[in-house]
Amino acid sequence: MFCSNTKAERRIALVIGNTNYKSVPVLLNPIKDARDIADQLRGTGFDVTEAYDLNYQSLKEEILSFTEKIKYYDVALFYYAGHGTQYLGNNYLVPVDVNITYSSDVALSCVPLHSLSQLINKYEDKTKIIILDACRSYSESDNNIAEINKGFAIAEAPSGTLLCFSTSPGGKAYESFENGLYTESLLKYMMYPDTKLIDLMSKVRNEVIEKSNGLQVPWESTSLRSNDFILRKSPELTLKVNISEGEKAEFQDQGVLHAFSNVKDVSYEWYYNGKKTNTNAAELKIRKTGTYQAIAITSGGQKVASQPISVKVKSSIPLSVSIITPEPYRFEQIAKIKTISNKYNTVYKWYKGDKLISNAPNFTTYESGTYLLHAESEDYKVDKTINIQVKPIDLNLFCPQSFADVFIKNDDWKSNFKKALNINTVALPETKNVSDELDKLKEDMDLIMIKSKSLKTLNVSDKQTKSYLYCFSMVHDNNYYHVLAKKSTFKKHKKQTDALLRLISDRYDKIIDHHNYTSTNIEEYKASKTQVDAKVPVKG
Repeated sequence: MFCSNTKAERRIALVIGNTNYKSVPVLLNPIKDARDIADQLRGTGFDVTEAYDLNYQSLKEEILSFTEKIKYYDVALFYYAGHGTQYLGNNYLVPVDVNITYSSDVALSCVPLHSLSQLINKYEDKTKIIILDACRSYSESDNNIAEINKGFAIAEAPSGTLLCFSTSPGGKAYESFENGLYTESLLKYMMYPDTKLIDLMSKVRNEVIEKSNGLQVPWESTSLRSNDFILRKSPELTLKVNISEGEKAEFQDQGVLHAFSNVKDVSYEWYYNGKKTNTNAAELKIRKTGTYQAIAITSGGQKVASQPISVKVKSSIPLSVSIITPEPYRFEQIAKIKTISNKYNTVYKWYKGDKLISNAPNFTTYESGTYLLHAESEDYKVDKTINIQVKPIDLNLFCPQSFADVFIKNDDWKSNFKKALNINTVALPETKNVSDELDKLKEDMDLIMIKSKSLKTLNVSDKQTKSYLYCFSMVHDNNYYHVLAKKSTFKKHKKQTDALLRLISDRYDKIIDHHNYTSTNIEEYKASKTQVDAKVPVKG
C-alpha cells in the first residue's frame, strides 16, 4: 500500500597505496594509510576498491575502470598515497615501476593527474573528491630521487570536485610511525559525525600545520556546487511518527491533521482510506470523513507509518435529495427513476417492501408498487417514498394448452422481464395441423415462419421484422414454429420483444417434450430438427 521515492546516496571510492618502489626509495606508510582510509570509507557507505603497489599499466587501468563506474553513483572519491611529482607544471602519480633518468622521463613513466581530472569532469552532476597524500620528504640526493621529490604544482579542481593535497604546492609531506601525518589527521576527523567535508578538511589542515610546526600546509581547490556534503552522518534514530490528534477526531465542515516524528528533516506521505493523497507536508487539510494515516520517511530511507486515525467531518449543510424523474410516476413497461443529491458522498438504498433492489441513485423496475429511497451522508439521513405505476406489455400467446401451462407456470425462466408481461393465452387444439386456426389470424397479422432451430437467431432489426413486435403467438405445425407478429409503431418495445424471443427459444427444447404429441411425432420432430437450414425462410 505504501511506497516512497526516497533512496540512500550511492557512493563509490578507489583507494590506492604505493609503497614498494623499485628504483626510488620505499615508503613507510602508504599501504597502511590506504587500508585505514578504505575501512573508514566503508563505514560511511562507500563501495570501495583497494589497489596496492601498482605499476604504470595497472595504475592507468584502475583509474579508467573507476571513472567508468561513476555514472552509477552520486558521490565518487579517489584517494592516493605514494610518491607524487610535477613536470612542466603538470602533476603526476608515480607507479612502483617508475624509471627516471632525465626529467622528461616523468611524463613517460608516470600517470598524469590531469587524465583523472578529464575523465571525471564529464560527471558534472556528481560530487567528486580527490585526496592526494603524496610528495613524501627524503634526504637522498641522487638524480632519480630529486626528480620525484619536487612536490605537486598548483592545480584547479575539475567541475564539481574537491581537490585535496596533503601539502602546499612544491612542499613536502611527512610520514610518522603509524600513518602519514596528513592521513593520520584525516582518519581522526573522518570519525566526526555530521561535519561538512569543507569543515573537516579545514580541521585536518590546522592540525597538520600545528604538528609539523608549519612545515607542511595542506591545501584544497574546490568547484563543488554545494558545501553541504557530509562524509559521516550520525546513525539515525529509530524513526517514530504519530498524529497529534490521536486515534479519533471530529471536525465541523473541515479540519487539519498534524504529523510529527522524533527525527529531523523527514518527509511525509498521507493516506486516506488506504489511498495516497497528493499532500507531502506534515499537515493535512481534510473535508471528508474516513481513516487517515501518515508515513514519515528519513533521508536515510527509513519509512514508518503512524497509527491510523478515524476522522468524522460534520457538515453544517443538511442533506438534500431530489427525484428528478418528473411526476406522475406512470410508465409503460419500464420505469426509470433518477435522483440527485447535494453531497458527493451520499449513500443510496432503494427498497420495495423489505427487499433492497438498488444501491445506486438511479434504478429501473418493471413492477408497479411503493418504493422507498433511504439516503445518507456523514451526518444526515433522508427517506422518500414514491408510488410507481407500470403498464405491463399485453402478450397474446396462441399455442396448445399444454405448451402454455409449461411456459407460463415454470419457474425456471422467471426474471424482471416476466414481471412486465400481461400474458393472455389462446388455446389451440392439440393437433398436428393447425392451419385452419392460423388462417383465421392472418387477416390482421403478419406471419413469419421460422424453423425451430433458427428461432435463436431471430433479429428484430431484419428487413422482414422492421415493424417492432408487440404481440406474439406460437404453435407447432410440421416441425415449424409460427410466430405471429402484429405491426406496432412503439419502438420502446424492441428490447423487450427481443428478450422474450430469446427467452422462448432457450426454453423450447425443454418445453417440447410436454406437448401431447405421440411418441412417433416427437421422434420425427427431433430427427428433422437436426437437418434444419440455418437460414430463416419467410412467408407472407
